[in-house]
Amino acid sequence: MKKRFTALMLMLAILIIPAAAAKTYRQQIAVEYGISLEINGEQAVLTDPNGKTVQPFVYNGTTYVPIRAVAENFGAYVGYDSSDNTAFIYDDYTEILVAAYMLEKAATHMQDSINLLYDNIASGYSQDVTSAVQTCSNYISNNRAMLTQLSNDNLHYYLFNESYGNMGSILDHYNLCLTEYQNAISAYSMLSSSKLQSGIYLDSFHQAAKNIILPKMFISLDVEKLMKDSNWRDITNM
Repeated sequence: MKKRFTALMLMLAILIIPAAAAKTYRQQIAVEYGISLEINGEQAVLTDPNGKTVQPFVYNGTTYVPIRAVAENFGAYVGYDSSDNTAFIYDDYTEILVAAYMLEKAATHMQDSINLLYDNIASGYSQDVTSAVQTCSNYISNNRAMLTQLSNDNLHYYLFNESYGNMGSILDHYNLCLTEYQNAISAYSMLSSSKLQSGIYLDSFHQAAKNIILPKMFISLDVEKLMKDSNWRDITNM
């Protein structure tokens, strides 16, 4: 089974694991059909993988629903690993929302780190900025691995490449932030190594600090719009 990034949602924790040693048997039972199921305020259309309609039913006072059909109505991915007889469900959409938040958080750290480096240049390199730079490096490395994984197995990865009205996509703006951050780090490294206010490197640093402002603002707006679009209910006055 593929390793996936987890998100806080019930369906991410659902696992159905048959007991290997248990004997299987068939039993005829009397159930009640005619159960109407709504998901997020809409009538659910439940079908099996072959397109055949499946129905919820009541047995001994408990309502049972077809888990694959219900999970897919939530936009989740349902699979089966025959190597260990495990059915698994992943909520791809919630995973994308969490990943988008991580990209925005990393962009925020990039901008904050540039501001910290700017202050350190102005103060004659009196501060130790190693921790802040390392934190950013960790975010960048983790996000690189996360994006690679999601591009391979998340059905909603395309949302990162869609425009939310801000002259580009979430990935466009994140990559611009990353480029400017790397430019700033490179210029800062040259400045701090010589402790000289070299004009060319100082100009490069200032330009990167300026250039990161707009994509950082856009990625925050993008993620906010993506989060609002994910609302299941029509909530007004917010």
